Amino acid sequence: MTPEELQAKALTLYDEYHPQQSIDNDLSLFIHTFLQTYMNDFLCLLPAHCIGSSFTASYSNPIATPINYKGGCITLPSDFLKLNVFRMSDWERSVYPEEVISSSHPHRKLQDNKFTSGKISRPVVSIEQPNGVLSLCFWQYGDNAAVKEFSYTKKAQNLTDFAALDDYLLTAYIYFVLHYVFTTTQDLQLAQNSIQEMQSILLLHNIMPSLPVTFNTAKK
Repeated sequence: MTPEELQAKALTLYDEYHPQQSIDNDLSLFIHTFLQTYMNDFLCLLPAHCIGSSFTASYSNPIATPINYKGGCITLPSDFLKLNVFRMSDWERSVYPEEVISSSHPHRKLQDNKFTSGKISRPVVSIEQPNGVLSLCFWQYGDNAAVKEFSYTKKAQNLTDFAALDDYLLTAYIYFVLHYVFTTTQDLQLAQNSIQEMQSILLLHNIMPSLPVTFNTAKK
C-alpha cells in the first residue's frame, strides 16, 4: 500500500463513521498529519514476528558500561523504539518486552542494593535515561559474559517505509489513528469503536497488542 492509498483508505473509513461531515482539504490534511504522527506508537504494539525485517534489527557487539552490583548499561541506537529480546551469555533465559521495566519500577530500585540486585536465573532489565541518554541497563552477569541476543524494533522514519507493512496491519493502523482523531474531536464513542476495530483485526491474526516501556521515544 502506498502512502496515498493509505490516506485514501483512512478517509473512506472516516466517512463510514462520520458520513454527515464532508471531507474537505482541512480534514484531509488533519488525518494525514495523524497518519504521520502515530506510526511508531502503533509499531510499539506489535510483536517482532509480524513486522518483518524492515523494522527489526540486531544490535551487534554493543559495549556495556559496568554499573553498580554487577550491572551493565548499553547506550541504545538512535533508531531504537522497543526491545524485542535481550540476553547475556551466562543467563539461563532471555528477557522479552513485557518483562522490561522503567527506572521508577520498585524492582529497579532493588538493583541499587547488593543484597537485592537481580540474579542470573531471573535477570532484571530496565530502559532508562541516565544523563539524558536512552540506555538499556541490566543486572547481573559474570565477569566473562557477553551479549548473546539483542534484537529491537526500529523507529519508522517516514510514511513511505511504514506503508510497506502488510495491508491488514495498515487497516488496523488506520483505526488506531481514527481513535486519536475522534478523541481530538470529542467523538468519544467513535473513538472507542475505532480502537475496538483495531483490536479485532489484530486478534484475528493472533496478535495481542501491548505497550511496553519505550519512554515515549515514538514521537522523538
